[in-house]
Amino acid sequence: MKSTEEKNQEVTAEVTFLSATGQDPLNKQITSSNVMEFLPDDASVAAVRDYFEKQGIAFRYDQGISATITAERALFEKLFGVGLQRDKNHYMVKGQDNGLDIPLTNLPEAVKERLSNISLPDRMELF
Repeated sequence: MKSTEEKNQEVTAEVTFLSATGQDPLNKQITSSNVMEFLPDDASVAAVRDYFEKQGIAFRYDQGISATITAERALFEKLFGVGLQRDKNHYMVKGQDNGLDIPLTNLPEAVKERLSNISLPDRMELF
């Protein structure tokens, strides 16, 4: 049984968008000369932001190919249908090879189709 402190621990993940043309930036080499080809469109950012904020998850997007989402551990586990385990000073997704990728399967299709992936930071510092 998880303690209340564990359930309330804040978790942050990186949300990587598909480009406005549907390209996956994680499968390409991005340089200063081609970065504009990999940016998401405004509608994608707005749709994903609206979804997460309605779920009670903080969403931050400044620019680029990714945004950051932050919420309590219990909300992450419920929304994404995963178990998170703490390994020293970072979280990992239980039952995964690398432990960092959060499955998109529980997300609505209108959100999922705009994303490349969601991942926990490697060796995230816990406070």
